[in-house]
Amino acid sequence: MNIPEFIPTRQLLDNPIKEQGIADPLKRFAESHGFRTLRELLDHSLQELLAMPGFSTECYRALIGFLERHQRLYLLQITSQA
Repeated sequence: MNIPEFIPTRQLLDNPIKEQGIADPLKRFAESHGFRTLRELLDHSLQELLAMPGFSTECYRALIGFLERHQRLYLLQITSQA
């Protein structure tokens, strides 16, 4: 099992997406919507992301996979907090 190097949560959230090991479909989506960091992207719930143009199945898999690899799936909100 390939365990990624531990990255502190703040660094994971605030480093530019393009510099992290995130799959290209999610990088392109983030760039097209002006998200520079994972924090900016995760300011939106999964429900909101799914409603955005260009958030494909590949983007969903890339986001979930990245968060799971870094044991941070808990950072993803499923629905908006209204």
